[in-house]
Amino acid sequence: MQKNILKSGIALSELGLGCMSLVTDLTKAEQIIDCAVENGITYFDTADMYDKGINESVVGKALLKYQQRDDIFIGTKVGNRLTKDGSTT
Repeated sequence: MQKNILKSGIALSELGLGCMSLVTDLTKAEQIIDCAVENGITYFDTADMYDKGINESVVGKALLKYQQRDDIFIGTKVGNRLTKDGSTT
């Protein structure tokens, strides 16, 4: 499921795990992310606004156990703003 990116030699999975709806419970999130990694997923998409900022922390903590950090890629988005009612601008 790997594909090389440009001429860099970086191998990135053709499929990624979109983490927008990932659970906030760390144990359950780890199970989902572990399953993804075990099945060849190396790209995880998150954002600062997912779960009001909790998502990036959960994804990061769930990926800590993987010592081969050079083989895991995280995409994120920044600049989103949450209003008092929880909506984004």
